[in-house]
Amino acid sequence: MTTSHDTVEIWGQLVRETDAAVLLRVEGGEEIWFPKSQVERGYGSDDEDNTWTMPAWLALKKGVI
Repeated sequence: MTTSHDTVEIWGQLVRETDAAVLLRVEGGEEIWFPKSQVERGYGSDDEDNTWTMPAWLALKKGVI
């Protein structure tokens, strides 16, 4: 069970960015939009490949966990 305070980290390659959202290519090659207000970029091998922290509920909703 997840609570509203649970967060997860996923790997994602930044494909595109707008003022409000980021388009990430996640494991498996699927591209998914995430609202910037809900995700935080972590560290990665370069500016495009990163880990991204987000609420667990969002990751579940988007099907990445």
